[in-house]
Amino acid sequence: MGLRKRLKKFKRFGKYVAVSGVTTVVNVGSYAVLIYFLKDMHVLCNVLAWFISIFITFFLNKKVVFKTISNRKRETFKELVLFYLVRSSSLLIDTAVLMLCIKVFGMGDIWAKIIANVSTTFNNYFISKYFVFKVKKVKN
Repeated sequence: MGLRKRLKKFKRFGKYVAVSGVTTVVNVGSYAVLIYFLKDMHVLCNVLAWFISIFITFFLNKKVVFKTISNRKRETFKELVLFYLVRSSSLLIDTAVLMLCIKVFGMGDIWAKIIANVSTTFNNYFISKYFVFKVKKVKN
């Protein structure tokens, strides 16, 4: 693999990390607001925060990281549904880590949520790259 191709992959991964940072802020922020109002309903708050952040992440990944183009709304909707379906594995990991940190290790809600988010980052990158945004790339 040539240097130019490696740099392009590194640049894409760097963009993904930046988008993941935005996603983490949205996810943890949503979770914090929800847990404030819903108190000890950790799983419900986590699922709701996940749905909010995944919706935003889909469009950021589509436009900024993988630069895919959909000519029709139906195509974009299909990608969105696929994105939610394949990302559901990260929701399971995220929820398991969150509950483990809170219930077993006695961590606070927000720190546990941050650790849970970080634990899913690499899983999400490969799922997005190989299952959702794999066609019709725009050249830089």
